[in-house]
Amino acid sequence: MPLVIALWALAHAACDNDGSPEQPPATPGWQALGPPGMDGPVTALAVYRERLIAAGEFSYAGGTAAAGVAEWDGGRWNALGEGLSWRGGIPRVSAMTVYENALIVCGTFDAAGGEPIEDLARWDGTDWTALGSGTDGWISGLTVYQDELIAGGRFDSIGGIGAPSIARWNGEAWHPLESIEEEGGYSIAALGVHGGDLIASTATGSMEWFGPRGIYRWDGLSWSRLGGALEDSSSFWWIGSLTSFEDRLVAGGLFDDLEGRRASCLAAWDGSSWGPIGAGVSSLNSQHGPSVSALASRPGALIVGGTFDHAGSVPAAGLARWDGAAWSGFGEILTPPLGREYASVLAVLCLDDRLYVGGSFRLFADPPCAHIACWRD
Repeated sequence: MPLVIALWALAHAACDNDGSPEQPPATPGWQALGPPGMDGPVTALAVYRERLIAAGEFSYAGGTAAAGVAEWDGGRWNALGEGLSWRGGIPRVSAMTVYENALIVCGTFDAAGGEPIEDLARWDGTDWTALGSGTDGWISGLTVYQDELIAGGRFDSIGGIGAPSIARWNGEAWHPLESIEEEGGYSIAALGVHGGDLIASTATGSMEWFGPRGIYRWDGLSWSRLGGALEDSSSFWWIGSLTSFEDRLVAGGLFDDLEGRRASCLAAWDGSSWGPIGAGVSSLNSQHGPSVSALASRPGALIVGGTFDHAGSVPAAGLARWDGAAWSGFGEILTPPLGREYASVLAVLCLDDRLYVGGSFRLFADPPCAHIACWRD
């Protein structure tokens, strides 16, 4: 498998939601959401107070100034207050979820709503506030487990308390979780919930390079490893997303081997061992993929997003669907954005018969729309 330089922290799709956003017109197929879309990649999607929320690395949404995060009201994009800002350039959101009737975002920023808030912020529908005093590193993943907010990334402390790379917020303060590995120096690459347990994947290294570690389960008392490590022949390895499909835990990222068996960027845990999902995904362009960055599921379908041009033998421009037996695509309508050679899907969100997709792409439609789109069955 080729060495692919990617920021996995931008590729999380695990987004909780409460309610459904305003629906686009009831026409099957692809639909633009607020052309011309965003001026930069969309990396996370969620539903908050019955509105679709898109976040990423952008300054404008549908022509409206919206720094890093925007709300779709069914007809146009709106900013969330003053949004996010970063003294180093355009703010970047890596993950997003909903907790205690508030939208939680994490990423690279040093202000939210004009207030000095670093890397982790809470939006209550009116104002941006901080969750504690921040971290000494960075946060890349968020999820909700047993009525608590879980944050993972690469840090030694959060909110002033020692917590190696993973911590829980109970609505008032941060608390550590038991260390996943005895050896330090690891990062949390992805978080999810499966079968009532918290799932976390770990990696060695920084946001630009990763080495293999493992995938772990927290049952409320202790961590246990799920099988062996997933490997990549290039020594560049990461898990970008976790989800559940047909009672199995699915992991997607950049790897080509699991426990001695061929698996191209996708693997499923059946409770005792890892196995491939079909032939996985592939890319004819060895410089740009393959990798899987986003996963979601609905009855009878696993949705896979990333950087690839085939799923099994089926042409698929960064987005494909697995029904448990075979792959299918969504048409070759997601094209590379201006100035790029390939399209990448970085976030997916399923709601009823609709699939919302965010990433780095252009929707080839009339009118065209960048980085955000909706598919309707």
